[in-house]
Amino acid sequence: MTHRINDYGSVASVVAAGGAIGLVPRYTVGRAAEGLALRPLAGISATRRIDVLTRPENLHRRSVQLVVMALRSAMAGLIAQGA
Repeated sequence: MTHRINDYGSVASVVAAGGAIGLVPRYTVGRAAEGLALRPLAGISATRRIDVLTRPENLHRRSVQLVVMALRSAMAGLIAQGA
């Protein structure tokens, strides 16, 4: 079974409860919690998904639109660099 959790602390809690493994970006969970082990992975193709959380009515605000456009531009630049 696969489940996507968009909060690294929650991922750590689910894994600590047992019966699961989690895939998290390096340096996002700090030191391993008791009973957890962090292991680097190599040779896999993984992507990161960035979510913008906002109220629907705020998506019409120019300031929010500018931030979303800046995030998209930054991500496009990273993808072009192969980061």
